[in-house]
Amino acid sequence: MEDNSGQIEPRGDSGKTVESEYSIAHPLIIDNRLPHLINSRAMNLFVESVKCIQDGDEIKAARLFKEAEKEDPSIHYRARDALVDLSRNCMPQDEGAIYYWIGIHSQYLQESDQAIIWYKKAIEAFQKSGFRKREGRAHCNLGTVKMQLQDPSGLEEYIKAVKLNPADGIAHICIGVARYSANDREGALDAFADAVSADPDRYGPHVIIRLQILGSDWQDDVTNIALRIAKRQGIDLQKEAERDNYFRAGELIQLGNRLFQTNKYMEALQIFEKGKTLFPEIPSFYLGISMVTMQYIELRLISPDQIPDYLQKAETNINECLRLAPDNYEYIHAKEIIEEYKHKYQRP
Repeated sequence: MEDNSGQIEPRGDSGKTVESEYSIAHPLIIDNRLPHLINSRAMNLFVESVKCIQDGDEIKAARLFKEAEKEDPSIHYRARDALVDLSRNCMPQDEGAIYYWIGIHSQYLQESDQAIIWYKKAIEAFQKSGFRKREGRAHCNLGTVKMQLQDPSGLEEYIKAVKLNPADGIAHICIGVARYSANDREGALDAFADAVSADPDRYGPHVIIRLQILGSDWQDDVTNIALRIAKRQGIDLQKEAERDNYFRAGELIQLGNRLFQTNKYMEALQIFEKGKTLFPEIPSFYLGISMVTMQYIELRLISPDQIPDYLQKAETNINECLRLAPDNYEYIHAKEIIEEYKHKYQRP
């Protein structure tokens, strides 16, 4: 394989989380390469179920998976065989996705040994391409297969995944579950805190569900996770005033995010601006302002002559996030996107 590390890792426009944003498209669906023997509706349902798993929506994923198998019970055999044929004569840049999906279909066929082989090949291919987030996704899947085989080295795969993609909340949750099962409660809570920090609205409820399954003291665990997150932000929740402010800030962040997700951008911006004024040391409000501003640009809700000012606003607020948390991957990633837009819309 040649080294394609100069490529920019592709990103999906509809991704709700970092995992799904960098989700790996199924090679048989791209460019209408789906063989006539494979039921296209079943394949689309199955691929959508995989995306739901990457978003942490396991209930919807299970429903879609059942629909796919009902539509075509042999979908995994057919898809795996078609992908193996495709792998024999493909371009180097396509190998990673092909191997990755052969691994997924092998995993669903409960052919664990084969899944491990293909995931390892996918990891090598993504590494050659320089696609760190896709490589991390393959490590996470490999870790799950190993853990199902009661191979403790599965934890090492999850750790590799978050090193490659620190915002991968699902991988953090997998680490938490693995550590909890190994009676490392403190390590588990640290991992769950990492997941919530990556995306509170997306992974917070998912962490709570996991904790409810794992132990009867889940409410104490939730409090301990909140303490960990607050400490990372320099907030002492032992002080009553600090504690009240922290939870008030959390309510504003959730409200702003809900407004943003329901396309109420002006209202979301007002909430984030209010939060920034009340809690200037919490970076989430600056991130929210930057997110809304970039959304105005992406959806063309402003005139072209306003774009430079909006880019400046987005950059100023992300710079503030980085001042408060210079090593946070999400903020670094947002800064990279802003730079891309600056080049895209830069006037000659």
